[in-house]
Amino acid sequence: MGELSNNTRKKIEALRRTYADQLPQRIASMEESWNNLRLDRWSSEGLTELGRQAHGLAGSGATYGFAIVSEKARDLEMLLEEMTEPCLPEGDSRIQKADQLLQELKNACDAAARSQGTSAQ
Repeated sequence: MGELSNNTRKKIEALRRTYADQLPQRIASMEESWNNLRLDRWSSEGLTELGRQAHGLAGSGATYGFAIVSEKARDLEMLLEEMTEPCLPEGDSRIQKADQLLQELKNACDAAARSQGTSAQ
């Protein structure tokens, strides 16, 4: 396949920047969902929504050239798929693992945003 034209390269970089600009907001939404689940609103619907958000990042991160975002989001998605109980007991190790994975995903998103000259929130 031939080299990309300068115009095409600029369009791709603009798309990457736009995507990176959106990452802090997407992570903030995921953190809010997770906090709601953890505090006292554990529900299969909430868990499904958080899993959907992680799935979206898992697919789109690599598409936009942020493989680590995809990797961390996929890890979180897979863990969430295991957490199907109507209520998890206090101290369940998966809760701490999800906390850790969400933080790792946030760090990856922050790094992706910084790499595009976007200030992470």
